[in-house]
Amino acid sequence: MVLLTSAAVASLGLTIIPSGLARAYAANEKLSIALIGCGGRSQWFCGAIPRFGENIVAMCDPHEERAATSFAMLPDVPKHHDFTEARR
Repeated sequence: MVLLTSAAVASLGLTIIPSGLARAYAANEKLSIALIGCGGRSQWFCGAIPRFGENIVAMCDPHEERAATSFAMLPDVPKHHDFTEARR
């Protein structure tokens, strides 16, 4: 019985998160995603990622005509033709 009580107390101690770590986890709870190559099959990501609750923060495709449908799905997201521009 003492062994079971000790094990229960020890496992409870591992689940307590200091308040500083809990705030850091909440700050990183949502992903910020940049999509590179938005034409063709990648259109699925433009609809799916926001439905999963994540953020699309930039879109990049050098072929604007191929990516036009994806770009239109997320009009407020910044668009780039060169992925190195999105890093700045």
